[in-house]
Amino acid sequence: MLDDPHTLDDIRCRAGHLPGRPGHRAAVRCRRAGARVRPPSGGLAAILVVLVVPLLASCADPVTGRADRVPVTTPQDGGPVPDSHPVPDGHPVPDGGPVPDSDPVPDSHPMPDGHPPVRHTAPKTYTVHGIVVDGTGDPVAGTVITFRSTDCAACGSTGAVSDGDGYQVQLVAGRYRVDCAILAAQCRFGDGRDSTTIAVPDTEQLDIVVTDSSAPPPDPKSPPADRSEAAECQAEGFQVCGQVTDRGTPVTDAVIELKCISQCNYHVTVNQQGKYGIKVGAGSFTALCIIPDRPDVDCAPASGTEPVVVSVPPGGQIVDWVVTGE
Repeated sequence: MLDDPHTLDDIRCRAGHLPGRPGHRAAVRCRRAGARVRPPSGGLAAILVVLVVPLLASCADPVTGRADRVPVTTPQDGGPVPDSHPVPDGHPVPDGGPVPDSDPVPDSHPMPDGHPPVRHTAPKTYTVHGIVVDGTGDPVAGTVITFRSTDCAACGSTGAVSDGDGYQVQLVAGRYRVDCAILAAQCRFGDGRDSTTIAVPDTEQLDIVVTDSSAPPPDPKSPPADRSEAAECQAEGFQVCGQVTDRGTPVTDAVIELKCISQCNYHVTVNQQGKYGIKVGAGSFTALCIIPDRPDVDCAPASGTEPVVVSVPPGGQIVDWVVTGE
């Protein structure tokens, strides 16, 4: 508000002027006539802008016309008040109240009509299930089934372990390479392979058959003179072959394991001659030799190089092992 000590030196209107009238009374009169007035703030300088609109029927002492910008002085510094924070259109000044500086900022921004709020939901998943049985149809527990997305290299893998009722896993839509592994045996899918590719949700059931170890026959024939041991291994369809011996004597209870980076495992038990052969898909593997019944001994690579890393392809790689530490 304007106080009485603030005077309007001169207000020139078409209908006349109001010399030397107290600022408070002039402001009230102009306000009642429909004008918008910005009062000085904190005793600092301001410019009083008085816009006189046509008189309302209820106003006394009618004043018509347009008021010029008139500098207003204050007793504190006597300087002009800068024209700052004009009154926004549509915000009338209430009698005796402060002038709003600006439109209020809304607390939130509602969505336009017809646009519902955005909600983030988890992707839909589908169930893939199957049974795992042996050659006679009996359930086999402990088979590890691994699903790797072929659409997204960074998505990792999803696994399941079979029990007496089989297995099931939840997957999002896409294509997957599926591998299975079980200790001391081999598993095959319905197409006879140890790995396969499926599309989700097109594939809902994927059954697995567990078979005996894929080691060479108990009495493998020696390779012909014109074929190396590696060539014979590859000719029989194996990617890795070898033999486990203890001071030249074959070890019959060793288990050879190939572990891949994505935690898939392939196992095979050696035969009566200590020999083995493993069929695996393409990939990079770490080979291990384990003798479960002899924890006091080590089964180390005959090459003396550890760890043993096998890359497939090619096939027909020879990895022999020797027992040490007893």
